[in-house]
Amino acid sequence: MLRFKQNLCLLWFLWCLLYCNAKKPLKSSMKNGYFHELYDDNYAESFNSMNNLFVNNVYTNLKLPEIKTSCTNDILNIILGIYQKQSWALQWLDATTHPPPGIVGGAMHWVGSYDVCLKCSGYHSVGEKEEPKFHGSYCTMVFDMNTSIAIIPELRMSVGLCMPNTCTSEEVRSIINTTAYYLLLRLNQKESFCHRFVGDVQKDTWYYIAVSICSALTILVVIATSIDMFLYIQWYHVQNLNKYITGTNHISERSSIENVNHIEEQTHPLIESDGIVNNDQEQESVRKIDDKHLTAFNEYRKSVLEKRILTKILCAYSLPINTMKLCAQRMEDDKSSRTYNISLTFLDGIRCMSMIWIIGGHILLHGYKLTNNLIILAGEFRRIWLFGMYFNGHLAPDIFFFMSGLLMCYLCMGRLTNLIGVKNHMKFWSMLIVHRFIRLTPAYLVTVIFFTGLLNHIYDGPFFPQDIHSPVIENCRKYWYFLYLTNVIDFRNSCLQWSWYIANDIQYTVILAPIFITLLVWKRITGILFAFSFILLSSLITYFTAYIHSFEIMDIAKDEIYLRPYTRCGAYMIGMLTGWLLYEYPRLEMRNTRRNQFFIVSIGYLVAAFLFVLPIFISYGVLSGLLTEMSRRTAAAYLAFHRVSFTLGIGISVYLCAIGWGKPIYNTFAWSGFRVPARLTYSAYLIHPIIVTIFINGAQTPFIIDQLEVVRLTASTTVFSYIVAYILSMTTEYPISTIEKYLFR
Repeated sequence: MLRFKQNLCLLWFLWCLLYCNAKKPLKSSMKNGYFHELYDDNYAESFNSMNNLFVNNVYTNLKLPEIKTSCTNDILNIILGIYQKQSWALQWLDATTHPPPGIVGGAMHWVGSYDVCLKCSGYHSVGEKEEPKFHGSYCTMVFDMNTSIAIIPELRMSVGLCMPNTCTSEEVRSIINTTAYYLLLRLNQKESFCHRFVGDVQKDTWYYIAVSICSALTILVVIATSIDMFLYIQWYHVQNLNKYITGTNHISERSSIENVNHIEEQTHPLIESDGIVNNDQEQESVRKIDDKHLTAFNEYRKSVLEKRILTKILCAYSLPINTMKLCAQRMEDDKSSRTYNISLTFLDGIRCMSMIWIIGGHILLHGYKLTNNLIILAGEFRRIWLFGMYFNGHLAPDIFFFMSGLLMCYLCMGRLTNLIGVKNHMKFWSMLIVHRFIRLTPAYLVTVIFFTGLLNHIYDGPFFPQDIHSPVIENCRKYWYFLYLTNVIDFRNSCLQWSWYIANDIQYTVILAPIFITLLVWKRITGILFAFSFILLSSLITYFTAYIHSFEIMDIAKDEIYLRPYTRCGAYMIGMLTGWLLYEYPRLEMRNTRRNQFFIVSIGYLVAAFLFVLPIFISYGVLSGLLTEMSRRTAAAYLAFHRVSFTLGIGISVYLCAIGWGKPIYNTFAWSGFRVPARLTYSAYLIHPIIVTIFINGAQTPFIIDQLEVVRLTASTTVFSYIVAYILSMTTEYPISTIEKYLFR
């Protein structure tokens, strides 16, 4: 195996491949012709030596297929045109990959010119004026490589070739595979393919299913919105007529809070009569509409729709009403219920910040595969704190696990304590699980269908996964039905790999939450011991797994310890313990004086900061070289307990904020500007990796990772992700939640 840098240099000559056949005159042409015009004399000696290496090892053994096809004939016509220096033929040469600057710095993606290639035309009779017989088709060839760099043990190199559109992907792979063999490179057959115009991409069953579902949802939204607009106009004229006749405005003067039931509850409602509790990372509370005008309209709307069940269900897709629910303000906490005697609105801010952290981490994770400064980045990565924060983005899902467990326990405790009998408890948990599946599945399925059927039809570029047989799309075609098992099956072959979080969350809801909360209600000490035992067991499993596999800190994202339910459940259990504390001890039994507040806030938040910052700085210290390399046991211990430490710090901070100790922090995260994005978190999580793929893979040039570029891309991806999340939420989450309430009320 040639060394990494030798492979990079040898690949320089791949761009000559398609214009070479077994003709010795080409050798002198390569030395004395067109190529010397491209480089300064300073590079002539280096070029000639590398040229000899290429000719002796590859060129003399390379032949086009014996059986001539349209593809090979057109390639030969291009070669002939280049020999004769025809302008149209030189465009093909110019569009094909060229060695970029910075090869030793990791410039592994030689894209050529995608747009120029698509505009290239070819002729069968060189020199004759005739209509073009074939056109350019951009082909991406991907090579797998190994390195000795710890942070990037596996690399992929891509080369852009401008080929005649008469060539199929199979023919091009066959030709390139010959060269890859002599250059000791491994051609990735699955990810190497020839692009087509977006309109010419093969359409299959998934495409038609995706188009049908998107069209149906659009039609439903348009019809429902039109009905509501008609009802509003009708109601408005009735109001004006009554006002004209009687001289008074018949808008109801009752409190908007009393009439708020006419506007369906927030996007994730539960069947209150059956005692089912919302565990959708948001406190179940009634929304208030301050505008009496809107309140009166909703009274009228309800009275009309109540008589027409099908129309009522159809109007669940109304865009104005669903947007109103999304933006509606919370009513003050319900003091009549112990469950709502504290406010958790500050979780909105934590939710939004965590989502941005996840998006930034996924940009870096996705972008490093397509960057042209990876080797330089490997050194920069170790000393730039921003990259260290992004590297620790793997901790952000633990914040969501924590909040999910907290809200599950906090809200369930208030309902379960009022239920008597095993039968009622069983009914409670059964309905909660059914609600959870109804809540999560529609948006999840629509995302899978869109990703599988439409992604390769909406855009294109040198790196865009346009081929319907590319691994990321093929996996969804084969394994789409493993919706909530992606964390226990072969993860690398799963559909929507980022959905492992959803699978874990649903499994915790179905298994962990009922056991723990039931034990708490039955016998408190038993539930607490169960929680601590489970946290310890999870950490020990992670420790022994990391120790057996000799994992280092850089291996923190290995499947065995990153996404398995038994290695990530610690954060969820800590969240449920915090929820129980909030339910049982919503106030500290001490005077809320300035002295006590300063002491509690100072000590509490210092301990919390130490716990959740410690694992971040340890990993950054090892990564940057500030700390010495850890031993096998120390690394395993860090991997086993760093999530527990981080989540405990978050838990202490959340508890202090919730009970009213730390108003500045509470007010910061409870800012009303976080309200709407927080309610779109689930849809944003589902959709943001697709936006990242479009932004990075759809670019015409390779991704260059630096601090400013990562921040810029994080900001733009966040904005577009939430815009698309709004569309997804308005067409799936909110309507299905409203229909669920109608059916199970």
